[in-house]
Amino acid sequence: MTMDKNLAVSVRGLGKDYVLKRNNEEEPDTLLQASVNSLKRVRKQKTEILHAVRDMSFDVGIGEAVGLIGPNGAGKSTTLKLLNRITHPTTGEIRIRGRIGSLLEVGTGFHPELTGRENVYLSASILGMNKAEVDGCFDEIVEFSGVSRFLETPVKRYSSGMYVRLAFSVAAHLPSEVLLVDEVLAVGDADFKSKSLARMRQIISDGRTIIFVSHHMPSIRELCQRAITISRGTVVFDGDPQDAIDHYHGLLTQTNLSSTDDQSRRVGTGEHRLISFQPTETGFATHDPKRFSFQIQCQTPVDEKFGMVVWVMSEAGETIAHCDSRLLDHWFAGDRDNSGEFVLEHPWLHPGRYTVIVDLIGNEYMDQSDPACVFDVVPDYPYPMPASTFAARGRFLSKFDFSSQANVDSSLSGTFAVN
Repeated sequence: MTMDKNLAVSVRGLGKDYVLKRNNEEEPDTLLQASVNSLKRVRKQKTEILHAVRDMSFDVGIGEAVGLIGPNGAGKSTTLKLLNRITHPTTGEIRIRGRIGSLLEVGTGFHPELTGRENVYLSASILGMNKAEVDGCFDEIVEFSGVSRFLETPVKRYSSGMYVRLAFSVAAHLPSEVLLVDEVLAVGDADFKSKSLARMRQIISDGRTIIFVSHHMPSIRELCQRAITISRGTVVFDGDPQDAIDHYHGLLTQTNLSSTDDQSRRVGTGEHRLISFQPTETGFATHDPKRFSFQIQCQTPVDEKFGMVVWVMSEAGETIAHCDSRLLDHWFAGDRDNSGEFVLEHPWLHPGRYTVIVDLIGNEYMDQSDPACVFDVVPDYPYPMPASTFAARGRFLSKFDFSSQANVDSSLSGTFAVN
């Protein structure tokens, strides 16, 4: 593949497959049984394949900032790992011009027992900087990160925010031509996010290239000249950031939780899976209760009961409400299917589109649906009562109910404050 001189990254027919599991078979008790099992696998080996990335093609120009957006499990982070050569593609080809800098996970390249100072040099070395280069920008890295007070402290004592500030600072000061940034900036506070976005704008103005994965749509709109929407491991839209965001929101309305392919991409142990979570109305009024029907399928019966956590997110990616059935002492049965209704009564929601994320949690995460569904709130004026009715010291009260069939406990109401 010949690469255009104006391109920093060129991807053609990229694919990455993972083997999820093999046929269930009993653990061999003897050498003979082990040999028989081995022969069976050779004769007829069935595997479950996850196509994390499939037939993906796109180009990124020199000095361009491109956002990668899409639901969890779409293949965004896998794509960055392929670009960074952390993992090798199953099919396709990647061409990159120049050195790559990356920040894909919190604390990448850090050793917990080493100090912040030592980890700056370790992480920078892993990212391709030599000691002279690190010496030349060490003070700038530390100042930008804001952790100078703790520079001689082992990073195992750092908070996740301190980790990401120092890790991003190292990556952002790497003299690379291409910078890959994953969702890790979500860990930082508002001031650090602003500094990081300003730093990335400076990197772009210097003629360098950024590929940026984020669920925070305002950052995509502000930073990127272009955005690529990914769904089920492939590119479904490539163009203007707002158009890409609109396309992404359109994909959310088509979410099919019950599909086998969707479930294979979801996190969790999988004993129970959410197969349906749907709003009862096509559009809710601002002050109306938001009602959703749901179905949970029992795939492997377990003795433990479990809870449901519902997150309501704005278009900007901000958490509007966090509703946990366990706070109401409402539990679901682990040995059968469950179905029922979730109702969000407060807070009132501004007109717009909202995303719902649902977690099923027992002793471990059983399932996470991101997203479970989207819903719209339509303008409805005037309000029947003042908003101050539900305001308390700068907070809105979230009032929500769970009801279900085959539930373990029937306590169904409660209220708690959400910032």
